[in-house]
Amino acid sequence: MTDTEALDMAFVSKFIDAKHSPFIIDSLTKSFKDAIIPDKKLKMDVAIILDAMISKHIKSEAKQKELGERINMRKYENEMEKIIYEEYGDKLYEKDRILEEKDKEHKKTKQELQTEKQENKKLTKANNEYKNKIQQLNKIENLTPEARKIIDSMMLL
Repeated sequence: MTDTEALDMAFVSKFIDAKHSPFIIDSLTKSFKDAIIPDKKLKMDVAIILDAMISKHIKSEAKQKELGERINMRKYENEMEKIIYEEYGDKLYEKDRILEEKDKEHKKTKQELQTEKQENKKLTKANNEYKNKIQQLNKIENLTPEARKIIDSMMLL
């Protein structure tokens, strides 16, 4: 297949009418699978465009997966990742490092929140027990007026 024919395959998929797109994209993926495109980079470019059109025009996730496998998209995704990391690797590695740090901070914060939540539960339980004991003391009838004042002030807490 010539370079022009390969590009035609890619751009036909881009400009098809939406109502005919599932049938045409299915046909194009079959043609692409059998196509011999000597330029590996061009073949990857065509695969990427076809994959974008599959995502855009095919509603069924199962059908998207089937068509993606037909054009061997996983291979091209790996190739794209290699190219991207060759070009922008330093920046991407730095972003990965920053994301890992933020993830660690997030996990630490999450743990701290869980610990605080457990401590709050313990304190709430202790507080409820304290209130119950004060109410029990308040029910005792033969307390001195000073003991009553102390209990009343404790109930306000």
